[in-house]
Amino acid sequence: MEETRKFARLLIILLLLFFLLHRFYNLGFKELQMWDESLYGVRAKAIYYFNEWIDQTNYAVGGLYSSAHPPLFIWLTTILYKIFGISEFTTRFFSALFGSLIVLLTYLMARKFFDHQSSFLTIPFIGSIYLVNFYSRQAQLDIPYIFFITLSLYFYLEFLNGKKFHLYLSSFALGLALMTKIIVGFFVPITLAFFLFTMYLTGRVKFKEACLQLITLTSIGLLIALPWHVYMLTAHGEDFINTFFKFHIIERLTEGVEENIPELGYFYILNQLIVQFPPSILVFIDLIKNVKHLKKIDSQKILIHSWFWSEFFIISLSKTKIPNYVLPLFVPAVIISANYIKEVIDKKEGIFPLSLLLISLVWSSSQELRNAVKEVLKLNADLNSLIITALFALSMP
Repeated sequence: MEETRKFARLLIILLLLFFLLHRFYNLGFKELQMWDESLYGVRAKAIYYFNEWIDQTNYAVGGLYSSAHPPLFIWLTTILYKIFGISEFTTRFFSALFGSLIVLLTYLMARKFFDHQSSFLTIPFIGSIYLVNFYSRQAQLDIPYIFFITLSLYFYLEFLNGKKFHLYLSSFALGLALMTKIIVGFFVPITLAFFLFTMYLTGRVKFKEACLQLITLTSIGLLIALPWHVYMLTAHGEDFINTFFKFHIIERLTEGVEENIPELGYFYILNQLIVQFPPSILVFIDLIKNVKHLKKIDSQKILIHSWFWSEFFIISLSKTKIPNYVLPLFVPAVIISANYIKEVIDKKEGIFPLSLLLISLVWSSSQELRNAVKEVLKLNADLNSLIITALFALSMP
């Protein structure tokens, strides 16, 4: 038994090291992308050459278009520039670092708060998702803000387990998320509002206590992020409001910007989720199973589902949709699906969910199948598309 434990620990360490090395290996492999990577690299250079630590608008590509995003990632990159010089590697370093920490934190979260054995699965699950790997090697804001959101909810789980001070640590991590990318850090209070409302309905928390937690966490997070935002508002006035709120938030949610309105509409995020991570189909099955026994479900599982579903609905309803919008869903999806697989194995049942998982894997692996189904749904299918779609439909349980 002891030898088995030692082997398991060694395997976990080797997996973590593998995904760590994967993110850093040949990180400076090619020039920065001409758009998003370059936007943030230019801002870091503005600080490096001109000491514009607070506001890089005068040097930023598109002015406020790129400088309206909070500067935490830019600050970290600049510090690295000053120590090691400007290069593709130093520009991408913190994305790779936070991408590695997401793998570690996902494993620790699953191991400590859910199932010790199933936590092993989270490492290859989160580590092998193409989009997570890709953006972990890009000098963009997505992976850093997802790390801080994950860290905030990790600390909140500690708080739920009796460590009261960790509510403040959760709030601090929220503040860092808000200082990394426009408004996306609010996924944390939205998740907790969803969670606390469910807990209130099931009689596990008083309304006053729920409000106090939410107000405390959100207030501290805002206090951390507010000084920079107030400075930018003072410096740029209505232009900052229009760029920050109107363009980056309202128009992205309600109109769709830069022609990023996919044909799949509301189903785009669902499709991306399954294509990128086929076991995510188990999240939907787990929800159906748990809703029937909501009052008996562990609060930690309710939190992880609140995390997934609150973000899923918001992102799906947004008019603007691009592949990286699905990134925030992967951590909770990985934890839920790993835990569900362990439950199925333990109970030695679950032909239906495993059949759906197999179909999900087929869907993920075949672009031809996805194109055929899309043509059928558009009523524009040829005979080949009809045959492929019919065979796929017949294979479903």
